Amino acid sequence: VRLGAIFVEKNGDAYRELEQVVAPYRETIDIRTHHGAFGDHVDAIDAVVGSDPAFLFVDPTGWDGVAMEFIAPLARRRRRDVVVNVMYNHINRFKDDTRPWLRRQLAAFFGTALSAGLSEDELIGLYRENLKSRAELRRVADLRILHPVFDRTWFRLVVGGHHDAA
Repeated sequence: VRLGAIFVEKNGDAYRELEQVVAPYRETIDIRTHHGAFGDHVDAIDAVVGSDPAFLFVDPTGWDGVAMEFIAPLARRRRRDVVVNVMYNHINRFKDDTRPWLRRQLAAFFGTALSAGLSEDELIGLYRENLKSRAELRRVADLRILHPVFDRTWFRLVVGGHHDAA
């Protein structure tokens, strides 16, 4: 079994740092790095993974650039499982904001326009259901990660897979 990892980083400084961090591991792990927006590299990622099993971990710094339309085709293939770090604390601050550009970004992330006033469970339920249907996943669940100091949700890890026992 040959282990591989694919990283996408938009920020130039962070990308250069990523290259330095992964350099010592390139001899034992097939590491590919892509500089730029995640959506620009979906086809390349899919081509590299091909029909091999894959675990996809999508860990954005927010929600812009990680639209459902980018995640779904990568997670759709058989033998691929996915975890998306939904940065709930940040989304919660802006979920009812009426600025058009923000509404478009959130709609792209969730795969549908958001209704105003959704609770945390309704919002994450919407994300789970859209990921499940668009990626044709058999099972989808999520895990609530609390803030380390304050009594509130910090992240929600949304997990999806194709296996019956998932």
